[in-house]
Amino acid sequence: MGDMKERVVVVTGAAGGIGSSIAKRFHKAHAIVIAVDHFSAKEKLVKITTGLGILGLLGDVSDIDDVGRMIDPIMNSFGRIDVLVNAAGILVSDGVLAKTKKENLLKLKSVMNINYWGTFHCCYVVLPHMRAREYGRIINISSIMAGCADPGNIVYSSSKAAVSSFTKTLAHEAPFNKDGVPFDITVNAVAPGIIETAMTEGLHGKYMEQYYMRVPSQRKGKPEEIADAVYFLANNQYMNGVILPVDGGYTAK
Repeated sequence: MGDMKERVVVVTGAAGGIGSSIAKRFHKAHAIVIAVDHFSAKEKLVKITTGLGILGLLGDVSDIDDVGRMIDPIMNSFGRIDVLVNAAGILVSDGVLAKTKKENLLKLKSVMNINYWGTFHCCYVVLPHMRAREYGRIINISSIMAGCADPGNIVYSSSKAAVSSFTKTLAHEAPFNKDGVPFDITVNAVAPGIIETAMTEGLHGKYMEQYYMRVPSQRKGKPEEIADAVYFLANNQYMNGVILPVDGGYTAK
């Protein structure tokens, strides 16, 4: 499906379970893949990129100046970014709002800073380059919890709701051309259900029982299944502003 050969693809959060699968999926399609993750994930990123021909970059997506420092060498080397996948994200659970301690608010704010503002920063820096070439594909990673009540994860679900809203709005802004002919730029998001990653290892008991009650396959999703959905969106010219659920049917019930 589609031709990604020689396309320049930037994947943030590429040391994580979902991000690494996305990077490998595009690499398999012979794209030029630049895998980006935080300094704290250096060892994981090196393991993923070594031997695959995937380029690795370290940086902090929550810092817009750092994003600029990451994107500049990519533009200098390749002159373009065809696909941007914003997969950087964290989950910090601190219980329900009424029981959240004030000293933990800074930690919770980091969820919004990475999940939402990280996505915003990368789009802010990369989109002008896409518009200059009149082509681009942006795929963000939201969550099915963006549209559901998720007690105990109020900041995480709020951050992903912000990503979904941002995606829909940017889908209308990004291709706009005052000359009347829209640019070939699309902005979509994938909304995963619960996926087999380190982030979800701690989910068990009643939480998972309730989840499985709404999922016919009775299992978590696989990172590769999210990667396939991202790859599909990167190859589709007419899907724009879509929040694509990959959740085993959770949101269908």
